[in-house]
Amino acid sequence: MRTLQNTHRTLLRPHITHTRDRLGFSLSSGSFSTSSSVYLPRAVTVRRNTLGPSDTVPPSTSKNSNSPISPNSLRVQAQKTAAAAEQAKRLELEKKAKVLEQQRRQQQEKLQKAAKEVFKDPGKASLVANVRPAELPPVQIRKFKEEDEDEKDVADRIRRVFPSFGSIPEIIVTGRANSGKSSLFNAVVGRKDMIPTSNKAGRTRRLDFYRVGSARDRQVILVDAPGYGERGRPEWGRLFDEYVKHRDELRCVFITFNAKHALNEYDVQMLQHLTRSLLHDFRSRMFSSPSPSPSSPLSSSSNSRPRTDKNKKHLVTLQPVLTKADLLPKNQVEARKLIQKLKTDVREAVEEVVNDEIDAGVGSVAVSDHEATIVPIPTLTGTGHGGGERKDGYGNLRKGVKDIVDAILLEPLLTSVEMSSGLPFGIEEVRKRLVKSCGM
Repeated sequence: MRTLQNTHRTLLRPHITHTRDRLGFSLSSGSFSTSSSVYLPRAVTVRRNTLGPSDTVPPSTSKNSNSPISPNSLRVQAQKTAAAAEQAKRLELEKKAKVLEQQRRQQQEKLQKAAKEVFKDPGKASLVANVRPAELPPVQIRKFKEEDEDEKDVADRIRRVFPSFGSIPEIIVTGRANSGKSSLFNAVVGRKDMIPTSNKAGRTRRLDFYRVGSARDRQVILVDAPGYGERGRPEWGRLFDEYVKHRDELRCVFITFNAKHALNEYDVQMLQHLTRSLLHDFRSRMFSSPSPSPSSPLSSSSNSRPRTDKNKKHLVTLQPVLTKADLLPKNQVEARKLIQKLKTDVREAVEEVVNDEIDAGVGSVAVSDHEATIVPIPTLTGTGHGGGERKDGYGNLRKGVKDIVDAILLEPLLTSVEMSSGLPFGIEEVRKRLVKSCGM
């Protein structure tokens, strides 16, 4: 019997030893060893997919999985979704604002650098030419259409009156008498004696051309024009008009206003006259048909089409400059009201002309990189039934008015040659606006 038990034990020992080694279990210590890899024989393998009594049933297998969601849960979920969308939108707007601010700073730094290069040596600024009213050819009244050829000859003669400086951009400065035009001119150039100043109106009676800047790509021609107002003369006005109309190098018209005083009738007339002239001249250069006259406006449905070889032209802009800011009231509230009133009046004067001219085929203006493109807009004529098309046409019309005013009228600048701690107040902004208008 004992021999049989020993034999049985001897036969089972290899299996027990193998199992112990696989499980990491020591018969002597009665514990598992963590250093051995655990292997469970087939007879004792745990079925992991089998749920025990204490196991938790997943929500998807619950008997109540098809129960309706409460309205409060839906409302909370909708609020969370809306909040997340709002936050994403706010972050996107903040990102765009940062990009725009960075671009604005880079542009300002670029303009400031260009302005310093142009005006770094005031001593080299000099008077290079002048034109008097008597040098213009006499005015000819056209009686017949056959005289169009004669008009073209007169226009060519007028262009030859003005000096040629190559492709150097030009800025002309005008203003009502005693509005601080000459003082502003001198402050921008950086020389107090460049243009003689006087309290007597009508001292400037010709167009004076000043070259500013030494480098070829950093030169500007500043043109000092006679003032307008009660003491203005018709020949001065014609000289100014002919220059603005025929000068291809002109980029911007700087017009000065005394910040202490409101616009008078001469200021309004000058703003509207300039706006109308610039729009007509721009349209005549953009389209193959002649520019419409104020007395016979053309409809925007005219057969005139943009020239394919000259679809883009620079748009001559208006730059209002509010001078003598040192004369404003000491009360900041009153001073701001006067400045805002001046800005509003200037814009309304320009907007009135654009509103009148836009049905004459001027259209809307798209500006990019100092160039402008005319895009005709629908008029209010020929609208359909129900007023829907008329409403859309009116909306397009108003948008066209705003686009043109924004394109032609620059933001007014506030200056004072008396208020200074180094460079006079506002002159640096005038210089940067000047080089920007010249495309530098």
